[in-house]
Amino acid sequence: MKDAEKKEIINLLKEKKLVIGIKTVLKGINKGKISKILVSSNIFQKNLKKLENVCKALNIPITFLEIKGKELGTQCGKPFNITVLGVKKE
Repeated sequence: MKDAEKKEIINLLKEKKLVIGIKTVLKGINKGKISKILVSSNIFQKNLKKLENVCKALNIPITFLEIKGKELGTQCGKPFNITVLGVKKE
């Protein structure tokens, strides 16, 4: 993971601006509460296609991270894999 990505995730966690998991992120998108998506390198293709379709329609940017879900989970202080993070709107 790039240092800039690590810093961004750490800052977003501190500010409580991250939503974790595909279901929660999709709900947030549908409610208009998500401004950006962060995706791990090992996301399931089915989930990625679902996100890409919704994000393209609503003009929400997707950032592809260079790390796997396990490392992303550890970075977020969680004992499980995380493949999708949503950044809450301000």
